[in-house]
Amino acid sequence: MSDSELTRAPDPYEAEYMSGEPVLYRDKIKAATGFHVLVGVAFLIPLLALASVVWAAVSTGQAVPLQAFIGPVLLTLFLSLLWILFSILRVTVTQRSVYIQYGLFGPRIPLERIERSEAAACDWKRYGGWGIRRGNDGSRAYNIIGDAGRAVRIVWRDDAGKEQVYLVASPNPEGLAQAIERARARVGGRVAAGAKASGARLAPTPVRAAGAPVLDADAEFEAEAEAEAERDVVAAERMTSESDEHVTRGDTKPAKR
Repeated sequence: MSDSELTRAPDPYEAEYMSGEPVLYRDKIKAATGFHVLVGVAFLIPLLALASVVWAAVSTGQAVPLQAFIGPVLLTLFLSLLWILFSILRVTVTQRSVYIQYGLFGPRIPLERIERSEAAACDWKRYGGWGIRRGNDGSRAYNIIGDAGRAVRIVWRDDAGKEQVYLVASPNPEGLAQAIERARARVGGRVAAGAKASGARLAPTPVRAAGAPVLDADAEFEAEAEAEAERDVVAAERMTSESDEHVTRGDTKPAKR
């Protein structure tokens, strides 16, 4: 199956705030009602504070001081930003990267940097809450209220070569992990095809231990990557053959007197 048959056009958010690359898989999880209730209750604090100041001023016949509005307005703006940024968690898998975004912020992980991904459990108590949290073991969680502890563990290497472990909440962690592995396999297939076409020696393929279980998803990913690599190699060999044929015809053509 070709890339064009698997990919989808980016939605308006992805086109505006991500790279706009064709999308292989997208995941979006919204915060539970409890989050919105908490933020709504928090909104009442600055409103009640401002109302008490206004009531006191009216009761004493004095003008309401301008400074009385500064604190409530700033707190309201902060709560609004908090509500916008942490009410939706997006994860998008493209042909090149995995994007994780809370609102407008979040990392982009190149597929070639990812070592593995798998469905996993993420306990919010281990990370001290929800949002963008860091664990005692150095791992980082992108979780959200109402995620039921369902997540995907992504192990990857940063620019310095240091291992990073991210746990990302997802309503369908198995599907997201499979999408990431599928994208990684396709990237690996393109790299292998390029190496074969250029005549470079490839590293030996790891041999699976005898008796080890073979997952259907892994077999599918490997088969697709191998098929795509073979197609690219055939195309490269055909182009090389045609080029050699043209050169040969040019050499054997008799010179004009």
